[in-house]
Amino acid sequence: MAKKKPKLTQTQKELNATAAWSRKVGRPRDDQQKKVYRFGQTVLGDSNRQDWTFEQAKSFVNYVWACYFGPNAQPLAVYDGRGRSCASASGEKIYLPRWARNRDIILHELGHAILSRKYRQRYNFHQEAHGPEFVRMHAELHGGFGHWPSVQIVKLAKAYGLRVARKDAVPKPLTDRTKKESETRERWLDRC
Repeated sequence: MAKKKPKLTQTQKELNATAAWSRKVGRPRDDQQKKVYRFGQTVLGDSNRQDWTFEQAKSFVNYVWACYFGPNAQPLAVYDGRGRSCASASGEKIYLPRWARNRDIILHELGHAILSRKYRQRYNFHQEAHGPEFVRMHAELHGGFGHWPSVQIVKLAKAYGLRVARKDAVPKPLTDRTKKESETRERWLDRC
């Protein structure tokens, strides 16, 4: 007598469909995903885990987005993520459930959004979601808007076994920060 296959939940069906789609279009496997998440939890730790209100989180997202795409660029749509168990981002929108409204997770999701917007086709379909470009982008975002210098994060990431792209492989903010911009940034970050 043949064994019956266990019944799949809706989530398992969706995951299977997503995996089939990514194989079909040729998106590479995201081998670093678990390592990137562990790196964020263990190495970066709880240094930036202060929870923000939705308005504070939205303001921070818009500020970082404007630094990369200019004040007149189409803004990233920020949603509160109700009914979602995970934060996510694309080149058009970002979902931030209540637990994800802190600097570390917002910078992580902004890394995905910025790479997706800058390199639409290449990043979305031909790059690992947590590959070397993402790790470098995440480090650069922390260097500019977090509490860690990007050079230190890159060294720690490499020591942790993560692959990291060269600095010129990811987009830069539109302008170099002048002294006035740096002071404004510091005042803004102190409010959060």
